[in-house]
Amino acid sequence: MEGLIDKRVLKFAPGARRWIALTFLSGLMGSTANIALLFLAGRIIVGIYDGRPLLSMLDLFAGMLAAIGLRAIAEASRDITSQRSAAMVKRSIRERINQHLLDLGPSFVEMRNTSALATTVLDGVEALEAYVGLYVPYMALCLVMPVLLFLGFAIYVDLISALMLLAFVPLVPLSLLIFTNLEEWKVGRRAWETYRELSAYFAESLQGLATLKLFNQSERRGQELHRRSRDLERALVQSLQLYFGASFVSEVVPVLGYSLTMIVSSFRLSQGAC
Repeated sequence: MEGLIDKRVLKFAPGARRWIALTFLSGLMGSTANIALLFLAGRIIVGIYDGRPLLSMLDLFAGMLAAIGLRAIAEASRDITSQRSAAMVKRSIRERINQHLLDLGPSFVEMRNTSALATTVLDGVEALEAYVGLYVPYMALCLVMPVLLFLGFAIYVDLISALMLLAFVPLVPLSLLIFTNLEEWKVGRRAWETYRELSAYFAESLQGLATLKLFNQSERRGQELHRRSRDLERALVQSLQLYFGASFVSEVVPVLGYSLTMIVSSFRLSQGAC
């Protein structure tokens, strides 16, 4: 957990923690609704397999509609709370950076590239929105849900189904931990540094456009911009490859575990095995 979440981010805005907690609860409610949908769908499939008429399963269809409504409420709540928490953290960090720059004084700014500083304050801080609003609460959810699901299945279904589910769900935090500890994961930071340098270089080129034209250096400057743009493109592609790999694991593995467990449990329930 320590390697997956940077606790320093949360220290910048202690008031955002309650909104992060609400995002976590919204995610928990949404996950519960998804599991209920899978369970009810499994019961309906088993009922159709056993030859039950659809009218005799109206309660199951009504339960699915209720689960869909609950999931819609959970998703709306998740979007609102995640935006509030991310906005609080971003505002707090920007205020702290601004105050720090004021404390350092004009001499510090004169020795730095102001375009790079502006990119960090604006785009760099803005990039924290998904991390604070969604990543942090959902990593906590990935650790809590396996325990709750194991207990629920062990109590209300049987231990075999609980162990089957437990074999899938913990793979999510484990896989993400492996991804974040890969050396290649640092390519995301390199992509950000490349973007910041390109942004600063482009701003300098615009400011000195007249001088570049005067000394006939505009074409050379354009070639350098093109080279840096290609470097950024390669870094972003590498970063996205790892990101999609991590997303695939975090999204497909739980659904696969839930679905397989629900189907097997439904069949076993229909035959009185549990």
